[in-house]
Amino acid sequence: MRLTKECQCNAVRSRNRRGASTVEFAIVAPILVMMVWGAFEFTRFSMVRHVADNAAYEAARCVIVPGGSVDEAEAKAADVLKVLGIRNAVIDVYPTTIDEETPLVTVSVTVPAAKNMWGASIFTRGKMAYAEATLLTERIPAVQSLGLSDPAKYKKTKGAT
Repeated sequence: MRLTKECQCNAVRSRNRRGASTVEFAIVAPILVMMVWGAFEFTRFSMVRHVADNAAYEAARCVIVPGGSVDEAEAKAADVLKVLGIRNAVIDVYPTTIDEETPLVTVSVTVPAAKNMWGASIFTRGKMAYAEATLLTERIPAVQSLGLSDPAKYKKTKGAT
């Protein structure tokens, strides 16, 4: 059986392209791996941010009731962070003393991304997830109105001491 001229040309072309798919894969594979790695890393960072938000909010809710203490807020935030295995988080509660005259409570949670990633953090190196929740305490309306009239006076801002 003889091959036609067209079939012979196709056979020659396929022999010439034998290594082309290997070279194309070698070029595309590292790019694809980096994209998948980045997707995993940014997904984990998003999870860390959302858990930090939830920890700040739950800790603030825990401490706004009469009799709530800073230690309770820190313990509650640590418990919420522990669910996702968050390590090295910094939990700040302001004011540092909560009494019957406290109109607002602010809880902030700062989580270093590098210590909480699943692998080597290439894309989120040096980043921090920061969350803050400020809630009115459950006090008499006269005390709550103090917090509503001038909330900046009772709220600790990021980076302030």
